[in-house]
Amino acid sequence: METIIQKKPVWLKIIRWTARILALLIIIIILLMLIGESIGSSSHKINLSGRDFLLLSVWGITLIGLGIGFWREGLGGLISLVSTLSHIIILSSEGVGNLKSFYVFLVPSILYLMYWYFNKTIKAK
Repeated sequence: METIIQKKPVWLKIIRWTARILALLIIIIILLMLIGESIGSSSHKINLSGRDFLLLSVWGITLIGLGIGFWREGLGGLISLVSTLSHIIILSSEGVGNLKSFYVFLVPSILYLMYWYFNKTIKAK
């Protein structure tokens, strides 16, 4: 039995690698910020409220979703999209303004989902 290997279009590869590169950059920047905050002065104590713990947990889930997207684009894109939107919704419900910078974190999630959808569509043909 002969298997037919269908070559993926270049634009699909561009979407996939753009999503991966953006996700990697976001993960690196956030981890560098986390390291920078932890290296700071140990003389101050950090008291996290329930809200802060929730927001940090949702943010961590976003980073995990971006990481999963390297192997499973659909699942990683969905996890990171839902958790980033949850983060935005929580902050906007509290009246926090100027959340436009958070929309940048949606881009790799959307690209992962686009790649997953178009890849699935092309395989079905």
